[in-house]
Amino acid sequence: MVQPIFMPLPAGFLYDVLSILEVACMPQFRIRFIRVPRWQIMLGAGLAFALMIAFFVLAFGIFLLLLPLLAIAGAIFYLFGARQPPVGRDSATNDRIIDGEYRVVEQDRLDHPHDRSH
Repeated sequence: MVQPIFMPLPAGFLYDVLSILEVACMPQFRIRFIRVPRWQIMLGAGLAFALMIAFFVLAFGIFLLLLPLLAIAGAIFYLFGARQPPVGRDSATNDRIIDGEYRVVEQDRLDHPHDRSH
């Protein structure tokens, strides 16, 4: 009897070949889905919300404790913390005053700038 040239392949042959190629080409990542009961999700969300509220209450309490201290420190600095004048400069009381000589120019001199007779 003549033997066939082609051998019949088992049913899972193609799947086995693809799985071998998949292992050889890519790292294995296995994603596993789990089912979390609704009460556990609600418990976790409530716990996160309670921790967030507790953090804000704590921060607000610290702010209320520090507010009077900062106000008193600011008032003391405002009243007694004036800067001293730098050493080596004139002892001018106010450095923002600009001293100069001023004169009034008439309108006709502005109209004729080369005329010096007026």
